[in-house]
Amino acid sequence: MSDKSLKDLMIAFADRVSGFDDPSMGDEREANVIMKGHTFALVVSSGTLTIAGAGFALFGFWYVALGAILLGGLQSYLTIGYAAAHGVSIYGLTDRSARNRKIASLIGYLATVAVLLGARFYQLRMGHPVFGDYGVIQVTPDTTSESIGMIAGVIVGIVAVFIVLKFRAHQRKRAEDDD
Repeated sequence: MSDKSLKDLMIAFADRVSGFDDPSMGDEREANVIMKGHTFALVVSSGTLTIAGAGFALFGFWYVALGAILLGGLQSYLTIGYAAAHGVSIYGLTDRSARNRKIASLIGYLATVAVLLGARFYQLRMGHPVFGDYGVIQVTPDTTSESIGMIAGVIVGIVAVFIVLKFRAHQRKRAEDDD
C-alpha cells in the first residue's frame, strides 16, 4: 500500500465521486457555475429535510423526523470535513457572512426546533400527535415528570448553545488579537 494518508484517500474519493477531475466539469467558469449550483442544491435540500422532519414530528413520526434531520445535517458535516481537509474553515467563512443571512438562518432553525419540541410536548401531554389518525399513533398521556424532563432538557440545550456561541466569540477575538 502507498504512503498516502487517510485524509488524502478521503479527498481523492470525494473528488472522484464528485467528478472534480472529470472533463464534464468544463472550463473554470463552467466548473464555478456547477459548484454554485451544487451549493444551492445543498442548502435547499438540507433545509427541506429539516422542515420535513418538523412536519413528520407534527404527525407523530419521531424516528422519521429524526432521520430526516440527521440526513440534512450529514450534508453539512461532509462539506465541513471536505473543506477542513483542504485547510479551509467553514466556521471561519460563516463568521464573515452577512448579518441578515445569519439572522435568517438562525430564525429558520429556531422555528424548526420550536415546531419539533412543541409537537413532541403536545404528543406527550395529549397522548396523540397534533395531526393525523389519533387511533394509529398513540402514546400514554404524559406524566408531570416527562414534561419537567423535557423542559429541563430544553433549558440545558439553550444554555449549551449560548456557551458554545460565547466560546466561539472568545476564540474569534483571540484570533483577531493574535493577528
